[in-house]
Amino acid sequence: MSGNTVPSAHLASALVRTAEGEVVGRVRDVFCTDASGDLAAVTVARGRIRTRQVLLPAAAVELVRTSEDRDGIELRLRIPRSALDCAAVPPETGHVSRQELVEAARAVGIEEPATL
Repeated sequence: MSGNTVPSAHLASALVRTAEGEVVGRVRDVFCTDASGDLAAVTVARGRIRTRQVLLPAAAVELVRTSEDRDGIELRLRIPRSALDCAAVPPETGHVSRQELVEAARAVGIEEPATL
């Protein structure tokens, strides 16, 4: 796995954990940059019964290899868990605009996200 380029299928349903290892949800949707295919953002489904989905830019997460997850990849938050409460709602379309990415990053305290 080089940089943030990972086949989207490997991220589908991957666990999302805090830096301390607490599970906060699973990846629901993956958004990649049009030009390079690098990870731009993910939608994370939080909760088990009443799920809430949040949009997290790639700068908010780190790809981690693990043998625990079925695909061997999970995401770790680079932001505090509490920032998830302020996270943006994902778009209804299958595409994230540059503006939506910027707003999602600012919602969790990141000033300059990667560009699409």
